[in-house]
Amino acid sequence: MTLGKEDSMNNTEEEISAQVRNPRGLEDTLDICASALLMLGMIGAVVLLILGSVVWSFLPAFGLAGSIGLAGSIGLAGSTWFAWLVLRGLAEIVRLQKRANDLPYSGKISQTEKVDAKRCDSCGQILEGTSFCDTCQQSVAGAE
Repeated sequence: MTLGKEDSMNNTEEEISAQVRNPRGLEDTLDICASALLMLGMIGAVVLLILGSVVWSFLPAFGLAGSIGLAGSIGLAGSTWFAWLVLRGLAEIVRLQKRANDLPYSGKISQTEKVDAKRCDSCGQILEGTSFCDTCQQSVAGAE
């Protein structure tokens, strides 16, 4: 059914613009991809290690297969860990950029922990125990 001129003039449309927040930002997507890649890489490394040892045990003539399985497993585990580290770093950079521009971001920005430590008055070393200094054996003031 087509509308005539008079019918189409009664239909009004209003265009509005609204800001819609994506519940999963780029930083979350990078974190999820990093975790999935790490999991798949570690599973692949274990499978490669098992296959290499199975081939090596059943076919001793192919002794190189066990070495290749071990080397491949270590290489796969290392490369997936490195890729995980890069993707997590990119997610952290996106979060820092969003925080610097007062934009909402998801996830947590990594921070260092503040640790309170005491220093020995006699030698200046950081105290690990609470009763005496490990370096100069002086007793700590206020210790029981």
